[in-house]
Amino acid sequence: MIRALALGLATMIATSAANADWQYVKWGATKKAAIAASKGEARIESGAEIVCAFDTQTPFATIPRKSIGGFDFQITLCTDGSSDRVTSVALSPVKGTNLPTLRNALVSQYGQPAMVDGTLIWNDKKTGNTVSYYGVGGVVGRVEYKKLGGSGL
Repeated sequence: MIRALALGLATMIATSAANADWQYVKWGATKKAAIAASKGEARIESGAEIVCAFDTQTPFATIPRKSIGGFDFQITLCTDGSSDRVTSVALSPVKGTNLPTLRNALVSQYGQPAMVDGTLIWNDKKTGNTVSYYGVGGVVGRVEYKKLGGSGL
């Protein structure tokens, strides 16, 4: 089961994140362009439950629930706060997600991560993305994508 989930996540990541982008989101696209590219999935939103993991990132839009690689997430589109450009995407697993399985799927895809302040970090040169995973006690977790070399944690 873990192998199948890892393969599904690996396939999703390998086919959707090429060229330092995340699915339809192009790093540096305007907020309006990113929302339009989502074909109605992303909506402008803010609030306490809409968060980005990287320092200096500000959320501007969300997709309440999206299934990716066998996992369900709330997707949050983020900007650096000082521009109108997309700089990261946060994937927050929905309640009930098996976070150890998600973590294992990421390790299967990207290999052994670096650990920075409790966050697993992969700098994936194949896709041009930095991928981070932060989990607390198998109860709360977040995956975040940004362009490799951008400002970070």
